[in-house]
Amino acid sequence: MYKGQTTDDVRTPIFMNGIANSQFFSGTKTVLGIRADVIGVRKDAGSYYGHILRETIDASFSEMGSGLRINDRQTVVSQQKNHTAGWDIEIKGNVSTNEVIVEVKGERSATIDWIATLYITQISI
Repeated sequence: MYKGQTTDDVRTPIFMNGIANSQFFSGTKTVLGIRADVIGVRKDAGSYYGHILRETIDASFSEMGSGLRINDRQTVVSQQKNHTAGWDIEIKGNVSTNEVIVEVKGERSATIDWIATLYITQISI
């Protein structure tokens, strides 16, 4: 479970259990299937953003030289209320550390609390 907070409209990493720099690590030559259940809430305005994403990812990080590659991304469910259009989530990888990184984006001058539960299936190739 990834947790964090944004206070602006800049992509910000959130971390496992909200602990700074705590990420999921994948091995090289690995394919990942990820389902992410994501909720962002702005408590002072009653705004929320909820997504369920499914992704297939080629995570042979150092083999590819360009980091984690998303082969297929599908938004399964999207629920939103009173939020600005910029709220977003991105799942990506770090080529040098093989970390799966979750980044979120909120809105300027607003505090958004985020939580993302990732269900990860991986297989070595």
